[in-house]
Amino acid sequence: MKHTARLTACLLALALAACTAAPQDVPAGATTETAAAPVQTVEPTTETPAMQGTLTPVYTTWGTAVGQDAVYSAMNIDDAGQYYATTIDFSTGEQRILCKKPGCSHADESCPAYMTAIRNGCVPQAMLLPVGDRLYWLVDGRYNESDSAYLDVSNLDGSDRRRVAEGDDLPDLTSAYIWYTDGTALYTFVRGYDKYSVLRLDEGGAACLFTRSIPDGEDYFAVGCWQDKIVLQHSGGYLQQPLNPAGAAATDEELRAWLAADEEAQKEQTKNLCLLDTAGSMTDTDMTWGGDAGNVQLVHNGAAYVLNESGLVTKFDLTAGTAQTRQLDLQGTQILYGVVEGARLGGWIPVTVRNDSEGLLNPETGVYTPLPTTWLKDQAVERSPFIVAASDTMLLVKYGEIYYTTNDIGTDGAPYSFTTCRGEYGIISAADYLAGSQDWVQVTLQGRDLV
Repeated sequence: MKHTARLTACLLALALAACTAAPQDVPAGATTETAAAPVQTVEPTTETPAMQGTLTPVYTTWGTAVGQDAVYSAMNIDDAGQYYATTIDFSTGEQRILCKKPGCSHADESCPAYMTAIRNGCVPQAMLLPVGDRLYWLVDGRYNESDSAYLDVSNLDGSDRRRVAEGDDLPDLTSAYIWYTDGTALYTFVRGYDKYSVLRLDEGGAACLFTRSIPDGEDYFAVGCWQDKIVLQHSGGYLQQPLNPAGAAATDEELRAWLAADEEAQKEQTKNLCLLDTAGSMTDTDMTWGGDAGNVQLVHNGAAYVLNESGLVTKFDLTAGTAQTRQLDLQGTQILYGVVEGARLGGWIPVTVRNDSEGLLNPETGVYTPLPTTWLKDQAVERSPFIVAASDTMLLVKYGEIYYTTNDIGTDGAPYSFTTCRGEYGIISAADYLAGSQDWVQVTLQGRDLV
């Protein structure tokens, strides 16, 4: 993977997303109903564009993000170990280096699109994030000593690139993978050992917007945005029992018993919603639920939806502060988890079910739509198109993998061969994707793979 720090982030996301059994109690004041969840074709939705100052999510993976007119990606050009800023055209799928310097060979730091390089076998984090008519260049190699850290801002075509923060003036953002924008600035989150911080990045540099200490067991997690507010899920924590006096010497039976007890203990914790505005003011709301009710999987149209694996949905009205609970009839389908880091398009939650199939669940209507499989992960597991990056209107998806044999030199100096793969990518509108179309524009990369 390009960013090793992603592993920790994904594990945290899955830990949040893991759903538990149906709750015995529902939030106070909630109403309860049962609704069937028919399987049908997703109808694309049309929404009014957000006004300036309104927060919107930035769905980005592997240093790639979707802008107004193109995809922007930090790319290892020709697998030479040097990363350059690139764009991928919506209409042609062609990837180009973001450089207008006449006669530029794009071979070293003299290229205006140069970002960073692999050093000592270590890969730094490199990201491109378009915000309005500006492009943010983020590089941080401090965590593995592969490079320094800096934040640059330029026009979308790469011109007028200037440095706004570097070195210790830039917080460690290697664990930041959830982003929001209000059209002028970026907001992201860093979870430390004992604190949770919200950061703002703009043309003035980077600054900490909000910090809150986290006692043992407690946690915060950004789950969406509403108006000018970031919606956070706060978990009150629970008492985690020690494994046993033998520690790592525990038997498999003891470990299973501990995991079961820990899962039951998690159900006892209380969770609630918090609202953080872009000025850094936090409001703890009275919208609460028990750990067995699941986690927030969607914030859409002024509502936050809590979902568990049985299909129980609790809808919190963010304006009124009220709750409504309904049991979806999933017709035998049991949700394994919601994909927390996945894009939320048109009010649909991407979910994986017990048979490892993937689909979209609309918690408002109860409609569940299986997604068609287009590729085999590890040549064995059927997978649906994976959304790498998204805007409100356009998506970059991974729809396939190509396996091939390549050669390398081992630590002993002897050559050897191994089988690996590269992704196949396409660009498609969000409306066409939700309608089930696979008519994407195939992407032509200048390197082997985006990862």
